[in-house]
Amino acid sequence: MTSNLPKIAEMLRSARGEAGLSQTELAELSGIAQANISRYEKGQLNPTSATVDKLMTAIAAHMGRTPSAQAVLHGSVGVIGRSQGKLGIVTDLMAKPEPKEWFATGFVARRYVTMVAGQEGAGKSTVCQTLAVAWANGWDEAFGFHLPGKPLRGLIIDVENVMMTGDDAPVDGSLVMERLQRFGLTDAGADNLTVVGAAGFDLDKDSDMLDAILQDAANDGAPYDFVIFDSFRSLWTSGSENTPDAGRVLQKINRLAYKHNVAAIVIHHTNKAGAAYSGHTSIGSTVAAVWTFSRLIHKDEETGKKVQHATARYLNPYKVRIAAEAKGRIVAVGATGITDTKSADEYDGYNVDASEDDSE
Repeated sequence: MTSNLPKIAEMLRSARGEAGLSQTELAELSGIAQANISRYEKGQLNPTSATVDKLMTAIAAHMGRTPSAQAVLHGSVGVIGRSQGKLGIVTDLMAKPEPKEWFATGFVARRYVTMVAGQEGAGKSTVCQTLAVAWANGWDEAFGFHLPGKPLRGLIIDVENVMMTGDDAPVDGSLVMERLQRFGLTDAGADNLTVVGAAGFDLDKDSDMLDAILQDAANDGAPYDFVIFDSFRSLWTSGSENTPDAGRVLQKINRLAYKHNVAAIVIHHTNKAGAAYSGHTSIGSTVAAVWTFSRLIHKDEETGKKVQHATARYLNPYKVRIAAEAKGRIVAVGATGITDTKSADEYDGYNVDASEDDSE
């Protein structure tokens, strides 16, 4: 990187000059020390990509536009401001693809993002918590999915089931603790799970915090294998799932999953019309897999109303790019989590609920 210092220095000097800012003014706008800015511009100190990003963002915000081309570093040198993107070449198309490491065969894999979407109360969190317990305990099977059979370390970020009212307030995890214990979490398994609540956390603005947490765990010799986000809507507080930005935020999770070698599961909602997921189409095109979790219903012949089965759900591979033959399955939601159903005959006449449940 040393050979690129003159180019980086020239870029920063040019951008600042075009904006008409002094080093002191840029320091105030960016929050970066003026002494360091001076060293960057003299080529005496190599800034990180995050630092350059901060400086270029501050300059662009002051100007109301992106600095002109001469202020942009040319070529791929590992430092990219807001004013430049990057393209990368797949160098060997005939190389042997890296095999996937499945945590739940056909469903969840290391370095990929799987979304589980369903209506309120269908049991989306229960699906993921059941898997978390099975992974942490080192089980080899969960509701029909083959698991590694060895303990995995996991991080659960839960706004839905963990209460946090502020930075100094106690964290109340009673609901998630009660569930995990009922689902079979052992003392040894509990050592492999970290459950955190969130107050003011935002998946977009605070993604660097998550990056640091995952990196710190790896540096301590105890890297995480999986991360569960419960839920996308609750954790992304600064934007709307109905905009193209939804895909951009999920792309951040994609990159974190790959960078930190973890499997990511994002819990999301469906809309009242029964679509596979609520929000912009960029959601489905960004994640590696979307599975829907739906109630089974039938219409009562006497009343004509929809009747929901007490426990049966259908886990359906709506869109899966990481498994050629992903298969859906009927499962049961119960006090001990998600389990296999004993007989399909019990559900004769029931169908997947493709609309808002109107049973009473």
